[in-house]
Amino acid sequence: MTESGAATSLGDQLFVPVVVRKARRMPALDGMRALAVASVVMYHLDPRFLPGGFIGVDVFFVLSGYLITALLIREHDTKQAIDLRGFWIRRVRRLWPLAWVVLSVVALAGLFELWGADAQRALGSQTAAAVGNVSNWWQLSHGGYVEEFVRPSPLRHFWSLAVEEQFYFIWPVLLIGLLALARRTTAAVVWLGLGILASCSIYIAWVLSPEDAYLNTFSRAIALLVGAALAWGWKEFGLFSGPRSRNGRIVVGSCGAAGLVTLVFLLFNLVPEQGWLHRGGFTLIALAACATVASAVSNPVATRTLAWVPLVWIGERSYAIYLIHWPLIVALGSQGSLFTRSLVVIGLSVSLAALVHRIIEQPVVMGQVSWRRLGLTGGLLFGITAVAILVAWPRTPTPQEMVQETLGRVADPGKIVAARSANAQSEVSSPPTTVCIPVALSAPQFGLDSEMDLATVGEVADPDVPACQTQLKLLVLGDSTGRGVSNGLRAVADPRVQIWDRTELGCSYGPEGCPDWREAWATNVLGIRPDAVLIYTTVVIDVLGVDDPEFLSAEGAALRDKTFRDAIEIAGSTGAKVFFASPARPAGEFYCVESNRRTSCDQSWTDAWSESVRLVAAQMGATVIEVGSWTDARQLKTDRPDGLHLSGSALREHASWLIPQLLAFSETAKKGS
Repeated sequence: MTESGAATSLGDQLFVPVVVRKARRMPALDGMRALAVASVVMYHLDPRFLPGGFIGVDVFFVLSGYLITALLIREHDTKQAIDLRGFWIRRVRRLWPLAWVVLSVVALAGLFELWGADAQRALGSQTAAAVGNVSNWWQLSHGGYVEEFVRPSPLRHFWSLAVEEQFYFIWPVLLIGLLALARRTTAAVVWLGLGILASCSIYIAWVLSPEDAYLNTFSRAIALLVGAALAWGWKEFGLFSGPRSRNGRIVVGSCGAAGLVTLVFLLFNLVPEQGWLHRGGFTLIALAACATVASAVSNPVATRTLAWVPLVWIGERSYAIYLIHWPLIVALGSQGSLFTRSLVVIGLSVSLAALVHRIIEQPVVMGQVSWRRLGLTGGLLFGITAVAILVAWPRTPTPQEMVQETLGRVADPGKIVAARSANAQSEVSSPPTTVCIPVALSAPQFGLDSEMDLATVGEVADPDVPACQTQLKLLVLGDSTGRGVSNGLRAVADPRVQIWDRTELGCSYGPEGCPDWREAWATNVLGIRPDAVLIYTTVVIDVLGVDDPEFLSAEGAALRDKTFRDAIEIAGSTGAKVFFASPARPAGEFYCVESNRRTSCDQSWTDAWSESVRLVAAQMGATVIEVGSWTDARQLKTDRPDGLHLSGSALREHASWLIPQLLAFSETAKKGS
């Protein structure tokens, strides 16, 4: 069997022969590629179709590890050496040309404002990361809380190609070393090396957060290493055929059936948020995929089934389908019905993939395009891409930037010193000044025509002068929506209110992985002893984590009621008046897109949450502030550029609307005293 016949993965396994002579492929593995890429496309179109469709990537990883390792072992056995330069050149020819074309087309599409301002702002650095095959690391270092509310990047899917490219660079070198040791000692050295690497990968995934483990090269390497182990294990049987004995094939077929059943079950029941995925889940998926691959190669029934001509045809073009489908999904956004979007994405992805497979992939990997021509074309594509990105660069703040400037932690009263001008350096070194409220600080202005003045200096004494006695000492608890409110109150700088911001981005009553809110809130209330506490959050869909009852069930309502009672008891434990914000329903185009599992965007969920808030507040003497009604009355998209967080002048107006309601308590209390 030729080298090209074994080529695999989200990149490598999807190309045609690298040699000029006609080469033989393995049709059954092309069939597996087709099924894997189909599952990924269906998942990206709508996770409800196939919640676990993302594991198609893991199948590609196992295929890559198996076939690339088998090719390297065969070359070593034949020539007693591995030509690293030749190996890497073949990888370049198979993967880079089509990827660079897609990157250029994405950059040109940005001229027509297809990607949104936030994605366009990051397109230059993301393109560079894709070219450098480090997209997964770029995403790990640039993932921010606000990003999940805005339009996703059209290059987000390049992370998996980066993982494979890094494997192609490192693994051949390690394998050469292991094979050299094996010649001097025993073949078990290779098994030992694979075991150590696999154990490290499992451990790294275990200790990382679920989000980091999903993108980290070392945690995802387990699938590639399991595939490599299959190649080494079959070295004695036949690298591309497996055991020849009847009993051996029965065992492989049985394992393959079990692996297939496992993969099918996970396709319909697994979601990326499940905590066990990075704690053994990746390994389970890799082993199931490995068993399925082994059966596809050696079991006659599986081989014939997967060699169905339409599957093979799609599998041969699956690399192009993978590269093309995601930018199409992002470009279409939420326009039209899901059925229409699916038809457009699938139809265009397959049609364009067939075209580029014929005019780009085949000529390049068959050696029909010279390096000089490849170099000139690459240079031209680089120039086109760079110019397009520069021309389409957003000239005004993006939605993410507008929201981000409202999410900084508000400094405590008594710890802020004015810095009014560009020459504020002299003030920074001046003695601290005791203040009651940050009235000396120029109020930050949120919006398109100004910037927030972030200059502050060291700590000063807490407020203790008589003037402070007349101020409302307000503690704000909640998530990022509450953080924005704290910044809005600070921007208004009303001298009657002190703001103590103890909000946590992405956390309030949950979700899983957040700090214990009961303990944190109790500590803050005891330490600050506020006059009033404002609890300001959006709808939380998993108070307990994975063990939450159905949100709209009676059990779900009972859980919310208990949670709110605990919150009021803690917030009012030192005698503070408790205010509850009844939230507005999120309305982000992508955060609340139909295919996104953001059930908090459902009006019935917001209504159920607000009903519980009102019920418990009435029972326990707390005051409800109807934020949802205020937001709905405005009906302005510019108020919430990402569909959830207020920004700009709306944030100041919201704060001005809040303050009289908060102060009504203060004035009543003073009259009573």
